[in-house]
Amino acid sequence: MSRCKIFYGDGTVYEGDSPPPLDVQVIVQRHPDIGWHTQSGSDFYVWDDERWTGVFDFGLFQYLELQGLMKPSSGNKYIVLDDGKWTEKNSGAFYFWVKHTGKVLFGRTLTQAKFNEVMSQALEGLRGKTGWTRDERRIDG
Repeated sequence: MSRCKIFYGDGTVYEGDSPPPLDVQVIVQRHPDIGWHTQSGSDFYVWDDERWTGVFDFGLFQYLELQGLMKPSSGNKYIVLDDGKWTEKNSGAFYFWVKHTGKVLFGRTLTQAKFNEVMSQALEGLRGKTGWTRDERRIDG
């Protein structure tokens, strides 16, 4: 297994650069203490040049600001770095822009049964996982 695998709600599994941004359910990636870590249950997943981290709205905004891709703004407008220039975008255009940065993936809500299927798929053949961290979701029975 490579350093990271991404599992989608439709059963697709992706390894490599430039993963599809929508419908992410589980990200399995290397962990120094427990071998493998499963990241799931977040609205967004952001890339920090080493690993994917799950975040929600404010975490996404903070990440984009720290990456120098977004400036604080007021109202329903977002100021983003688009093709090398600062551009104001409304919320719909903002999420379209975020989707194409290559550094943000989008989660999606599934039924518990469907999520359990995807998580089972992610855990299959996962050799070397020696434990769980507090932030990992497990399969609910």
